[in-house]
Amino acid sequence: MERPGLAFIIVIVLAIGVIALTSRDHTVDRTMPERMEEQQQQEEMEARKKQAASAAKAGDPARLKAYEGLSAGAVKAELEIENVGTLKLELYPQAAPKTVAHIVDLAGKGFYAGIRFHRLEDNFVVQGGDPESKKLKKEDFAGKNSQEVATALNLGGGGSGTSVPLENKLPHLQYTLGLARSKAENSGDSQFFINIQDSAHLDKDYCAFGRVVEGQDLVTKIQMGDAIKSFKIIK
Repeated sequence: MERPGLAFIIVIVLAIGVIALTSRDHTVDRTMPERMEEQQQQEEMEARKKQAASAAKAGDPARLKAYEGLSAGAVKAELEIENVGTLKLELYPQAAPKTVAHIVDLAGKGFYAGIRFHRLEDNFVVQGGDPESKKLKKEDFAGKNSQEVATALNLGGGGSGTSVPLENKLPHLQYTLGLARSKAENSGDSQFFINIQDSAHLDKDYCAFGRVVEGQDLVTKIQMGDAIKSFKIIK
């Protein structure tokens, strides 16, 4: 009689243990999606806040006024791009003297001739200035997005070897030129981007040093792989 009773007790204890484990597993499975959904909602909320802040900043009249009077002392330049046409530029030494002097020096040496645009983000920026892109052909960029170009073609890290300090006085309005850089503030070199739209969120973090004053309609025609035929300083 004692043995069957002991066996019965053991069976009951094991059953209770299995139920407890099963119950605990189900609790984990049930709460994980809730946690993930909560985190996703928080991320989406933060993204909406940033978008709203950027939109409000973009409409600030003070940002437009920042460019008033700069044309008088501007350096005039022409950027000719294959398959696209010629963009007429103004570069502003009053706001970004070291950056403009650096770009003018590189352009005068013919540094940009043959360099291809290696980054395109729709409704954001188009970017070029990496001398490593001279080794590639237009077809090398076919079917690739900006991230794939960076990884597969190893572009985005090249420059002239000389950096300039961050000069961040001007806002990044539509069609302005900005100097690309790494995470280090004073790492800007030869790579530049054109703001396809107003990019208010870049203000203070990147240097805007000029803008496209003629040929603005050509900016959205630039594709990855298009080469710079010439970057001429007019005066």
